[in-house]
Amino acid sequence: MTMPTPKYRDEELHAAVGRAIRESREGRGWTQEQLAERLDVQPATVSRMETAKHVVSLSMLFKLGEILEIPVAQLLGLDEDERWYTENADEIALVTKWRRLDGDGRRLVLDLLGKLGR
Repeated sequence: MTMPTPKYRDEELHAAVGRAIRESREGRGWTQEQLAERLDVQPATVSRMETAKHVVSLSMLFKLGEILEIPVAQLLGLDEDERWYTENADEIALVTKWRRLDGDGRRLVLDLLGKLGR
């Protein structure tokens, strides 16, 4: 029995993750130092992640997605296979922000939405 050929190679995925981190960081106008501060890592770690010299752990991948407000699938370069994520990016960003709100913040948003819906 032969093993199926993997669709993605590790090196390609690491490079795609690095590019996505850099593009998302630059899109926000952040320096590597600013992203490093938000991630609680050294700026050199961000540099190594962006150049695929550092393998990003799963927990860091999810942390990056949350901080950069992009889906993990986008960080993995799976946009072509996971079109849902890009087609619903606004909804994903809204849900991500909603989850960060405390009870008072959620009530405020719901009140505002109620007023807009009239």
